[in-house]
Amino acid sequence: MPTSRINGINLHFHKSGKGTPLVFLSGVGSRLDTWENIIEILKEDFECISIDNRGVGKSDKPLKSYTIDDMSKDTIKLLNKLNIKSAHIIGQSMGGLIAQVIAYKYPMFCKSITLCSTVAFADSRSKIIWSSLPILVKQLHPREFFYVTASWIYSKQTLSNTNWLNTTVEKAANHPDLTPAHTYKIQVESMIQFDSRAWLDKISSPCLIISGQDDITTPVYQSDLLAKNIKKSLHISLPNSGHRAITENKTKFINEFKKFINKTEKEK
Repeated sequence: MPTSRINGINLHFHKSGKGTPLVFLSGVGSRLDTWENIIEILKEDFECISIDNRGVGKSDKPLKSYTIDDMSKDTIKLLNKLNIKSAHIIGQSMGGLIAQVIAYKYPMFCKSITLCSTVAFADSRSKIIWSSLPILVKQLHPREFFYVTASWIYSKQTLSNTNWLNTTVEKAANHPDLTPAHTYKIQVESMIQFDSRAWLDKISSPCLIISGQDDITTPVYQSDLLAKNIKKSLHISLPNSGHRAITENKTKFINEFKKFINKTEKEK
């Protein structure tokens, strides 16, 4: 997988498929392989670009603080280097914050945005959950860390499949590119500082908003807030799904996403 020098950072990305470009942005501490099962399907119809945000995966992991705005600039500069004039931007959790900034500050690059399990601002509950991540990743063995965070990320229905849960945790805990505690600290701080409420109504790009009905990390009311303030938005809440609604209810997500993209492309 290629790496490009972006804003003083070696940024790792993956590109596959042909067609209209899709850019996938991951959540706090998450690598680009978060999207692999979804991209495996979508690459049949689209060019798919997934990115290791600075601090994770095979990208550089700077110790100096950075912001959501910095990560949005990384994305835009990478698109420039890849000679991609515009794309559909898909962001999960923290990636959804980056996508909001791109739609607001760089609308010429943005065919549409899809915001998955994300927020307009950090409420008190989110602050508590997010702020515990850099502490827990220091204190716990990776296996224990991923069992704890799984209880925040997935719905009770998903967690009831203990064979799946154990396999998922083992795979995550034994990954060669575990995210360091300082990355969690920097990225969590950037999320807590983020607040888009003052400019959401300035976003002109078509927007698909996906939430999980059982999400305790980014509750559904946050998606309702986004939908109320972004003019060209559609909010779909997926049942029996938590913070990882797009993988827990993958088929439904992909079907709704394709419908949204096809409609957006026809209306250009």
